[in-house]
Order: sequence, then C-alpha cells, then structure tokens
Amino acid sequence: MRSRLTLAAALILAAGCSKDVGPKVVQVSGRVTLDGQPLAKARVEFQPIGSTDNPNPGAGSFGITDADGRYTLTLMASPPRPGAVVATHRVVIRAKPPAGATDEASTGKAPGEPVPAKYNTDSALKFPVPSGGTDKADFELKTKG
Repeated sequence: MRSRLTLAAALILAAGCSKDVGPKVVQVSGRVTLDGQPLAKARVEFQPIGSTDNPNPGAGSFGITDADGRYTLTLMASPPRPGAVVATHRVVIRAKPPAGATDEASTGKAPGEPVPAKYNTDSALKFPVPSGGTDKADFELKTKG
C-alpha cells in the first residue's frame, strides 16, 4: 500500500511539472529597416526550422514593427506569450503597402508589397534564437541588390 501511495504522489508531482515540458521560449526583439529607413507596421514572422531528430521544434512567433522599426516577438501558442522557441528560424517580413501604391513587374515584390519577395514569399532569411534570448534580431532589408 505504501508503495502505491509513493507512486501516486510521484505521478501527481510529475503531472504538476508537465507544463514546463517542451521547447524553451526566450525573449526576442529587434529592428527592421528598408534601405536604411525604419520599416513601420511590418509583420515579422519567425518559424523554427525542424530537423531529422526534431521535425517539429515548436510554435512560430510574430511581431509588428513600430514607427522606429522595432518589434518584440509573441509566441503563436495557446495562450500567446512573449518570446520565441530556442532554435534556428526561417524569417518572413511583410509590410502593408503605402496608400495608393502600385507594383511593377520588375520590382521583385508581391503585388502592393513594399518589401521584396526575397524577404517574404521567397525568404531565405534565417535567425538562430540563442538560449539567453536577444534584443539584436535586426534585419537590414534592401530593395536593390
């Protein structure tokens, strides 16, 4: 009987700690510029890249830039919380087009998108989120070159 009580207590303690199981989430923030100017109202998305050993490293994160191009990531989980999973992430940056904007076929941008496709639909941007978090997740985007 005593061993059953000990086992039951151990299971209850383990269940109580289960909310801490899962990928480590840390604070991540940074700044986005486009051609040297702050990029306001842009959506910055981080999606952890899986591997053979860990095909699903955790939920993605996003942030919206302010007038100075600064953002802080929020984990897309239930419930949402600040941060990003410690892993290497694919990064996608999209911005709302300015009012009255038109696109041209030669710009390399999605229709109405001021940010070139190489930073969003065709993004090869990657960012390794360190275990201590960072406030230096900065991206200097360029429309040419």
